[in-house]
Amino acid sequence: LIISDRSPIDTIMYAQAMGCLVGHQMKNLFKMAEDWMETYESIYYIRPAGTSAVPDGIRSTDESHRKRVEDCFDDWMERCNMSIQKKFKILTSETIFTKTHCWLEV
Repeated sequence: LIISDRSPIDTIMYAQAMGCLVGHQMKNLFKMAEDWMETYESIYYIRPAGTSAVPDGIRSTDESHRKRVEDCFDDWMERCNMSIQKKFKILTSETIFTKTHCWLEV
C-alpha cells in the first residue's frame, strides 16, 4: 500500500494549467503517466472543500490558478482510459480531514 499526495499526472496538470505543454509533448507525457497509473488499484481524488487555501509559503493561494488546475484534472478524468476511470474514488477534503485528525477509510 502506497499513499501519496501526488500522482504521475499531477505535474502534467499544473503545467497544462499554466499553458506550458502543447502537442506531442503533452500527448507523450499523458501516455507515460497513464501507463504508470494503470498499475494502481485505486486512485483517490480529493477535491478541495471550497475553502480558500491557507497561506503556507509553499502552495499558491491564487483561487483562479487553483480553479484552472482543478478544471484540468476534471477534464482529464473525463477523457482518460476507462480502465483508469474505474479506479477513481472521488472525495472532498471535508470528508477526510478535520481539525483534530485525518482519516481515510480504505
